[in-house]
Amino acid sequence: MTSVGLFFIGAVLFLNGLSLLGVVTPREAAPVNALVGTLLVAVAADTLLPDTAGEAQGFTAAGFLLFAVTYLWVAINAWTGTEGRGLGWYCAWAAGVSVFLGAVAEWRSDDTKLALLWLLWAVLFATFFALLGLGQMRLAHAAGRLAIAEAVVTTTVPGALLLLGEWSDLHATWVLVATLATLALLARDIARAHDQGPNEAASADAAARSNAPSSR
Repeated sequence: MTSVGLFFIGAVLFLNGLSLLGVVTPREAAPVNALVGTLLVAVAADTLLPDTAGEAQGFTAAGFLLFAVTYLWVAINAWTGTEGRGLGWYCAWAAGVSVFLGAVAEWRSDDTKLALLWLLWAVLFATFFALLGLGQMRLAHAAGRLAIAEAVVTTTVPGALLLLGEWSDLHATWVLVATLATLALLARDIARAHDQGPNEAASADAAARSNAPSSR
C-alpha cells in the first residue's frame, strides 16, 4: 500500500505545481489534495497496524503523515480562503523533519536512494516555507516548476517502480543524477526570480498571490 500512496503523491504535486503556474486554480486542485491526503492517513495507519510493526514502519508512517497533513491543510485553505502563513511555517518544520528522516534512511537503514528523495522533499518544503511563510511570492514560478519536477522524480516514477517490483534494482546513481538535475532547475529558476526588475516582481507577486495554494 505504501507504493500506491507514493504514486498518488505525484498527482498532488503535479496539480499544486500547475496551480502555482496559474494553469488551474487552488480550488480546482483542492479535491485531489483532500483525497490523497486522506489516502495517506490510511496508508500510515495500515503501516502501523500489524503487531510486527517496528522502527522502520514507524518512520514510514511518519513520512506519509507529514505529507497527509500538508495536503489536507492545502485543501482546507483553498476551500475556505484562509491565509497560507500557518501552512508555510508548518512547511519549515516539515523541512527539518525531512532532513531527519533522510538521515535515518541513510545511516540507520543504509538506503541512499530514499535519503536522496528526502533531501528533495526537504528542499520542496523549504521552498514552500519561503513562499507561504515568508511571503516570497516571486518564488511562485520556481516552486511550481519544482513541485512538477518532484512529482515525476520523487513520487510517480519511484512509486511506479515499486509497484513493478523494480525499485530495488535501480542503482542509486540514477537517483543522484535526478536529484542534482532537480536542484539545478530550482537554482536557475530562483536566480531568474531574483533578476526580475521592480515592475516584473510586482506583477509576479500579484499573480502568485492569486494562484498559490493556500495563499489567499
